[in-house]
Amino acid sequence: MSPPPPHLIPIVDGSTGWEHLATGEAFEQGLREHTGRYTVLCGLQINVASMVNPPDWPCQPCHELGGRA
Repeated sequence: MSPPPPHLIPIVDGSTGWEHLATGEAFEQGLREHTGRYTVLCGLQINVASMVNPPDWPCQPCHELGGRA
C-alpha cells in the first residue's frame, strides 16, 4: 500500500502570477522564516503574492508532481 499524497497548498508567485504547489511542511517553513519565500514542488523558491491575487496559470511541473495535471 502506498502512502497518501502530502497535503498540497496552492501558492501564487508574486513575480509571475503562476500558481505553484507547496507541501504542508514547506509552507510551514516559509511561515516560520517570515521572508515571504516558499519552496514549491517544481524546486523553485518563490515570493508569494498577496493572498487575494487569483492565479493566472498553473505551474505545469508543480501540478504534474502533485498529481493535479
